[in-house]
Amino acid sequence: MTNEAAETKTETPAAPTAGQDVPVKEEVKAEVNKEEKSDQDTEKEKKTEEKKEKKPAAPPKPTVHKADFEKDVVYLFQFSRTPVLPSISPFCLKVETFLRVAGIKYENVDHRMKLRSKKGQLPFVELNGEEISDSSFIIKELSAKFEKDLDAALSTEQKTLSHAMITMVENHLHWINKAWRSKNPGEWLKATRLNLQQIWESKMPNLVLNMAFKMRQKQVTSRRTA
Repeated sequence: MTNEAAETKTETPAAPTAGQDVPVKEEVKAEVNKEEKSDQDTEKEKKTEEKKEKKPAAPPKPTVHKADFEKDVVYLFQFSRTPVLPSISPFCLKVETFLRVAGIKYENVDHRMKLRSKKGQLPFVELNGEEISDSSFIIKELSAKFEKDLDAALSTEQKTLSHAMITMVENHLHWINKAWRSKNPGEWLKATRLNLQQIWESKMPNLVLNMAFKMRQKQVTSRRTA
């Protein structure tokens, strides 16, 4: 009986003493102090950042080609001039004619036909650091900006006739001209006397450049008709 009682007897764990609680409490206190110190450091950093003077933001870079523009001067981007034509594009000619008739100060930018508007068009203008494209929209915006309404003296009937003529020329006659130019690139080059050496900045003979231009136009035409 004594042996059985000794084997089945389980030992109960001794109750922790006061001395054993001390290390645990010290660890907890250390963690709390560490967190408080971290919070204090964060607050100090925030206050330091708030005290620092905020540097003024750098002005945004101009998104126009003419960065050193003059106020209220219209910068016109169009196709290069030829010895016989102010512009090979009727829409460019339309905008420049409006500027001249309206008496608006403008500058014709010689970019050798390398630049296009954000919409991929010519002509386009830049005014006071802003771009305006599409010939009709350009005239509308500049007319409002400079208070130049060229149709102010027209009657209602005359304005209606003017609108009909513009629509016919731009939406019908223009495409006939473009179709002829695509089918007859050689004749078009002779008529406009376009200097491809100057436009393409090439030292190759104009005869070679003219042949390359004709081949390119024929390729474009064949793709459109295919």
